[in-house]
Amino acid sequence: MTGIVESYLERLQSASSQDECFELMFEVVRALGFSSFAYDYTPVTRSHDGRVLTPNLLRTYGMPDDLEDLWLNHGYYARDIAWLACHDWSVPFVWTCDTCLVSDDSSIRLDSGPVYRKVSDYFADVRITVGINVPVHVPGGGLATINALKMDPERTFLKDARRSLAPFTDCAYHLQAAVSCFFDSSVLRCRHVRLSEREIECLRLSAQGYTTEQVADRIFRSVPTAALHLKHAAQKLGARNRAQAIARAAHYRLLDGAS
Repeated sequence: MTGIVESYLERLQSASSQDECFELMFEVVRALGFSSFAYDYTPVTRSHDGRVLTPNLLRTYGMPDDLEDLWLNHGYYARDIAWLACHDWSVPFVWTCDTCLVSDDSSIRLDSGPVYRKVSDYFADVRITVGINVPVHVPGGGLATINALKMDPERTFLKDARRSLAPFTDCAYHLQAAVSCFFDSSVLRCRHVRLSEREIECLRLSAQGYTTEQVADRIFRSVPTAALHLKHAAQKLGARNRAQAIARAAHYRLLDGAS
């Protein structure tokens, strides 16, 4: 396994695109005996009221054709027991269907009640029943989950998966460092709330302590226009006042990059 990791790290250094990074990782996944690979990234994991947010980026290799649509557009992500665990855990783990193990002797189990049954049944139906999930919590609150999965695993494969946990985790962290260099604003900006660039600019200035009159002066617009931008921003954020709008904009990382 050491050779697999060393070869991967060497080739990853010269990767010239996001796709190449993922394709190299898929090679590692197959070399470790797994059949499938999935990666997702969420810049802000939860809404201001605690709801889990849809990832901005999802890439899958060797997975069923309908998985991405079901996961992103039909709410499967919000009922994926292993993926939800990644929001609260920083420890990589091996899972088997709807049971997750942090380590061989761990007594930690995830709630596998009926709310999660639809997704666990789906994975059972497509015969993907063993996997590794590596949660990577990045600065600023973003989350990447990097996953190796096995279709039709042999009876003894769970032991193999546990042996692969350490080298796969090593590769996963290097993957995140490499692939993040290719992220653009469409990946890095939270999509849960959509504000115009002007509305964001006005909120940034307001967050820095500028009055409405000063905001108007900075953006070279009239005071009523600046006030309207701030009003629309607050409405889109569901905020009752400007202070709450600024707090929610900060939560969604809309103020990042303010000078």
